[in-house]
Amino acid sequence: MSIRELAALNIAGVTPLMYRELKEKLGDDSQVLRAALAHKGKEEKEALNAADKEIVFSDKSHVKMLAIDDPGYPASLRYIPDPPYIIYVKGGLKQEDLISIAIVGSRRPSVYGRSQAEKFSAELSALGFCIVSGLAKGVDAAAHGEVLKRGNRTLAVLGSGIMRIYPDENRGLAEKICENGALISEFPLLKGPEKWNFPRRNRVISGLSLGSLVIEAGEKSGALITAKYALEQGREVFAIPGNITSVMSKGTNGLIKAGAKLAESAEDIVIELSGILPDGFLNKTGQADLPVVSLSEDENRVFSAVEGETHVDDIAKTCGMQVSKVLSVLVGLELKGYLKQYQGKIFAKALK
Repeated sequence: MSIRELAALNIAGVTPLMYRELKEKLGDDSQVLRAALAHKGKEEKEALNAADKEIVFSDKSHVKMLAIDDPGYPASLRYIPDPPYIIYVKGGLKQEDLISIAIVGSRRPSVYGRSQAEKFSAELSALGFCIVSGLAKGVDAAAHGEVLKRGNRTLAVLGSGIMRIYPDENRGLAEKICENGALISEFPLLKGPEKWNFPRRNRVISGLSLGSLVIEAGEKSGALITAKYALEQGREVFAIPGNITSVMSKGTNGLIKAGAKLAESAEDIVIELSGILPDGFLNKTGQADLPVVSLSEDENRVFSAVEGETHVDDIAKTCGMQVSKVLSVLVGLELKGYLKQYQGKIFAKALK
């Protein structure tokens, strides 16, 4: 489907889930377009005209619109169960951004929470990780800011359109992120920051990342939604323990009790991810003491199950593994250069 048609669907409010279901049922792009727009009560001509205006506005605003099958679309995001069929990007995405960690937490962190956000962002970005967060107040802003201060890469995923930065006080931060990273949104350019946008935003934060680190969070924090999505996507979840008397530690301490990896240092995270990180990354100066990557038992099983072009469901069936687990293993195999992913969660062995 063309970027124009996808933009028309997006502006009309067609969700990734609806798009996927119609695509699987109807197959033909023109039928999918008509059915989705009809469901939303939109005329095709009107919707396509709105898309044309969006494309012109996007071009003038230096914002790229990437379809899910575009080579520039982040590979790791394609692995999640409901990836956006279109994203907007202001700034630049790089191949090395695939090696990323999400850092999320409270909008009103304690001094301890803010200092840990800055510490982990500095240490992980110095090792070569791109830091992904949500441009919110508090932990998100501290993480982005510390990375930028050190000239490293960071991505901000928005719960609004890229031309409607929220919160307003982070406009300056957003501009700086565009210089050494990117702003990313699945929402139309002028979409406001509506409350139901943010859970959708959180699944993109975790989907762009190999793991999510929760710094400080109350029992109902949005950061816990990011952690939930990360688990559903087969990604790692890390949490920093906090004072048991602090309400801002209930969420993180609860994650640890539920099985999240306790993180006391950046090294804890690197060691936990060592099985899926590329050899070259692990063997950088300063990381020579970490083990050289070799394929794990699960990776060998998954790699052996890929014959020609193989769908993820068939890989899972052959391996006798859950799809979420297989997707997690596939991320590592693609990062290491063993596999390539194609549209529709189809995988093939990469030519070495």
